[in-house]
Amino acid sequence: MSGQGFRTFAWFILSIAIGCTSPGPQLAPADGVLTIGGKPFAKAIVTFLPLKGPPAMAVTDANGKFQLVSGTQRGVVVGPVTVTVVVSPPTGEDQLKNSPELARPPKTPEEAKAYHKKANELQAALNAKKRANANKPNSQTAGVPKPDFDPRFGKAETSGLSFTIKANGDNHFKIHL
Repeated sequence: MSGQGFRTFAWFILSIAIGCTSPGPQLAPADGVLTIGGKPFAKAIVTFLPLKGPPAMAVTDANGKFQLVSGTQRGVVVGPVTVTVVVSPPTGEDQLKNSPELARPPKTPEEAKAYHKKANELQAALNAKKRANANKPNSQTAGVPKPDFDPRFGKAETSGLSFTIKANGDNHFKIHL
């Protein structure tokens, strides 16, 4: 093969290789604030689930603020998203040992589904424990009103929360539950 023919062939192969690689879905920065009953809510897991691509997650801070991350990249896939919110499960070593699906953020929609299922199970158990303790006369939590977190917000099909992520625009969301 002549030098010119080899360069043409190499260019052809390189252009095919470049055309076959995909940079992945377009992400846009997104953040927000979560309030429950008008008050900032800390330690909740907020998840944005796009139609295609990885879910984006964040944990709210003491002021209810969050910044979303998809895997290891900051941002959310551009387009429509469904939103779920769950109360952050206990992060004790025993909880994580017994719940490997909670030990790391999910990177696929399937992992996100398993993550939310386990988090909802833990939340239901925590709510039941709170109710049991509230009924005990000597309980430290007796008389302190702590509403149960509505588990419907932890499932994409029942949360009723959805937004559209804009490629170039304001992606600051206020979630009031």
